[in-house]
Amino acid sequence: GITPDFIVVDGAEGGTGAAPVEFTDHVGAPLQEGLLLVHNTLVATNLRSRIRIGCAGKVVSAFDIARMMALGADWCNAGRGFMMALGCIQAQSCHTGQCPTGVTTQDPLRQQALVVPDKARRVAQFHRSTLHALKELVQAAGLQHLVHRIIQLEPGALLGPLDALPYVFRTYWPQASAHSFAALPAEPLAHTAPVNVHHNAMAAPAAAMVVASAMQTLADEDDDNNAPPPDPYGDTAPAPLSITDPIIDTPAVVARQRGDDDNSVDITL
Repeated sequence: GITPDFIVVDGAEGGTGAAPVEFTDHVGAPLQEGLLLVHNTLVATNLRSRIRIGCAGKVVSAFDIARMMALGADWCNAGRGFMMALGCIQAQSCHTGQCPTGVTTQDPLRQQALVVPDKARRVAQFHRSTLHALKELVQAAGLQHLVHRIIQLEPGALLGPLDALPYVFRTYWPQASAHSFAALPAEPLAHTAPVNVHHNAMAAPAAAMVVASAMQTLADEDDDNNAPPPDPYGDTAPAPLSITDPIIDTPAVVARQRGDDDNSVDITL
């Protein structure tokens, strides 16, 4: 059959300074887990020799490169380290045209902050030093070249019975399809209480239902916070007691005793 020449696994650790902060901090899957999953899937389907794997996601140092290649990458894409060598200070204003170091801007005045001959030497030196450190790591390990060291599945393992394979392959491999990237239908959860929302919950996506439920919960809490506190004493509440601050000799609090069998008091500032 037809196979792609390569697959690039891009982890959540990387990204652009133009991305929203919530996306940068919370959206995406870790590179190491994704890389290991793709590598082992190709091994277990006897396709690894025909498809190369690249990776990206906060690959900066020589050790990052060695680790990713041991997990299954044939090469690494890197941007962060080179951007730092170029002068990036992670101001996260790449999309505004107001980059303070002149790296990502069309403003002729701001571009003057980027001195090309000086930065070119810095970028070249960073690359040269990174490769030298990588060479030292490979030599220290007694290797001639980097090889894939982490293999969870045997070649062809996914083409036979799945009973002895890890859970992720037993569960999701039978549901995979070579004809579509469409999301699988979610299985209904057993013993799930209905969600009280004000719109058509049956037609809403799961994420919208969660958001609507959370908003309803916040609204209910807001109503509870704005409601006057109930009076536990009714008409039999004792008269308030005046307490005087002994330091400045002014009325500071008003308290009333709860009951004969409870020595605590309610304090009102």
